Amino acid sequence: MTAVDLARRVNVTPPAVSHWEHRTKIPKSSRLQAVADALGVSLDLLKGGVTSEKPERARQPSSEPSLEQLIRAIEAKGFSVEVRSREKRP
Repeated sequence: MTAVDLARRVNVTPPAVSHWEHRTKIPKSSRLQAVADALGVSLDLLKGGVTSEKPERARQPSSEPSLEQLIRAIEAKGFSVEVRSREKRP
């Protein structure tokens, strides 16, 4: 699945997925279930848990996952994540 495919599946723009991949933003909590569904993982795994199978009834997240947890979940599905700094250099 490409980033464009993921964007289409969760109804966001490809640049939004790019932000997730580059660790500059994370999905809104209301979008997390759609991301988990599109990736075929549970919210627990998306949030950095160890469960690899998607439960039949996924729970709503109690809090947003950390950026590191989201990146691990994206990488676990075969995506490559590149980290770039948005800070301006002198």
